Amino acid sequence: MDTHTIPAKKPRPLYKRPRFWIAVAAAAVVAAGAAYYLVTQDFPIKSSNSPEQGKVEIYTSPEKATVLLDGKERKAKSPTKFSANVGKHTVTLKLTGYDEVSVPIDVKKETPAVIQQTFTKNGQITTSQKPSEFKTYTNKKYKYSIKYPDNWEVEAKSPEVVNFFDRNRAQGPGGQGSTFGISQALARGEEETTLAILTQPNPGNLSPTEWYKARPEYAQEDQSQIKTKELTVNGRPAFQYETPYGFLPYLNTIITGNGSAFILQQVQNSPYRATYDQVIQTFTVF
Repeated sequence: MDTHTIPAKKPRPLYKRPRFWIAVAAAAVVAAGAAYYLVTQDFPIKSSNSPEQGKVEIYTSPEKATVLLDGKERKAKSPTKFSANVGKHTVTLKLTGYDEVSVPIDVKKETPAVIQQTFTKNGQITTSQKPSEFKTYTNKKYKYSIKYPDNWEVEAKSPEVVNFFDRNRAQGPGGQGSTFGISQALARGEEETTLAILTQPNPGNLSPTEWYKARPEYAQEDQSQIKTKELTVNGRPAFQYETPYGFLPYLNTIITGNGSAFILQQVQNSPYRATYDQVIQTFTVF
C-alpha cells in the first residue's frame, strides 16, 4: 500500500490574480474621477491674494424669486444669503408675472448688503386682498374711518395727519434697493407713504369743489397746469386734483363732512396708485 502524500498546492500570489487587477483598475478610475471633480469645483482657497468677502442678504415680496449676481444665476431663490467679493455689484431679481428689477449694491466686509424688494406688476404694487378683507382705521376725533391692506402700517403723527406705509417695503434691517427699513421710510416721509390723510377746517361745510376753490392757494396757482375732476367716493361727492409742480407732485382727493375737509393724498405716479383707488372708496364719515 502506497503511503506517499501529495504536497498541498501553494496559493497564487495576489498580484497574479485577475480579481486583484480588476480592483486596482476600479480604484484608479474612482481616484481619477475624484481628482477631476476637485479640480473643476470652485472652492474658496485661503491665500493672501484672495479678494475680501462680504455678505449679501436678499428678501423679496413675494418670495421664491430668481437671483442673479452680475448676470450669473444662483441656485437659491429668495430669501437667500450668500458671500460675494467686496465691491460694487448688480443683483437682478426675476419672478414670473412681475416686473424684473436690477439693483446696484456695494458689498462691504463689515456689514451685509441687504436688498428688500417688493415686486410690481406693470409698475404697480398690488394687493391680493379684497377691500372687504382690509383692516380698519378709525379717527375718533374727526369721526371717519377707512379700510387698508393688512401689510400697511398706520402712523398717526396727530389726529390731523395720518400716514400709511407698506410693511413689506418698510421692514427688517433695511439697506439697498427700492425698499427701506421702517426708520428710514419714516425719515424719508412722503416718498415712502402709500397714503396720507390730512384733516383741515371746513366751518362752512362747503362741498369738496367749493372748499378747493376757497383755499388761499387757489388764486396763486396756475389752474391750467392742474388736472381736476369730480367723482364719488363711497357714495359721497369728492373732488380730485393733481399738482404737477413742487418738490413732490401730489394726487389729492377731497371729501368733506362734519365741519372738516379730508385730503386723501399720495405722491403722483406712486406704485400704489391702483391700491389707492381701492382704499379711498372705503372712506366713511360717521
